Amino acid sequence: MEESKREELKSKNIRMNFLRSLLSNIKTACSCLLSSFALVFWRDRRLMVLTYSGLVINGIAWGLFYWILSGDRAGIIVHYNAFLGIDIFLYLSDNTNNFIDIFLGPISGTYFFVVNIVIAILLVMFVVGDRRRKESAEYSGVVASSDLAKTYLFGSYIVLGGNIVLQLAIVIYVIAIAVVNY
Repeated sequence: MEESKREELKSKNIRMNFLRSLLSNIKTACSCLLSSFALVFWRDRRLMVLTYSGLVINGIAWGLFYWILSGDRAGIIVHYNAFLGIDIFLYLSDNTNNFIDIFLGPISGTYFFVVNIVIAILLVMFVVGDRRRKESAEYSGVVASSDLAKTYLFGSYIVLGGNIVLQLAIVIYVIAIAVVNY
């Protein structure tokens, strides 16, 4: 009986040590990635401006949406068709409605904002890797390409610029819902 308890404690300790080492490795990898990310991402003004403007525009969409829902209303017109009139009307007091139809615009905007930021971070991480290869190549006498780093930075500019266009489209969608409802 004591031997089975010892075996159980030993297996628990092995599992705990494994989890501790796994967490410490994840922590080390994340700190390395964040330091590399901060090296390029926050030092480039264009990346900062594109990121913050996308975040502000997404916040404006959520604020407008909160303004639409904050009034005393029985329901909200989600879709209006010029030929058929009101297509989708959701009652706010009814718990049976599918509220994903109401929050589809701002939630999708936030989702695409996060996805585009992750893609831009991955592109910037290639720039950091290229700069590190260049630094190590200078010591060995081999010249590394900086055109690759410029290409990745340009790609991240395009991704974040597309993010701003998408956020503006979602703000226009929320403004259209506000115009239809007021």
